[in-house]
Amino acid sequence: MGASVVIGGTEYPVPPMNFAALKAAWADIKGLPLLTDPVDQASAGIRIVAAALKSTAPDMTADAIEQKMGATEFPALVSAVVSILRESGLIPPGEPMPQAGPSTTSMT
Repeated sequence: MGASVVIGGTEYPVPPMNFAALKAAWADIKGLPLLTDPVDQASAGIRIVAAALKSTAPDMTADAIEQKMGATEFPALVSAVVSILRESGLIPPGEPMPQAGPSTTSMT
């Protein structure tokens, strides 16, 4: 168990995601690289963390995390999500988290 996340000043060790956690967070995992808004990114990250913590800290639901997490903890949340996904085998070692690219849609 190498990943951890700080929520409200408390550090929580996060196990690699089991299938139940992966299934619960799959929509957010797939959509995360497409998000460009920091609040949307944090919200998706919080839901991913909540799914991963369900087996070890079931009281840390997405709502509970949102209530406890300070805005200054957002940057560490992003790093924690990358670590969780890497520990779970969803990001190969040494590869960065896929990022959103420039939009290909036109508003004209």
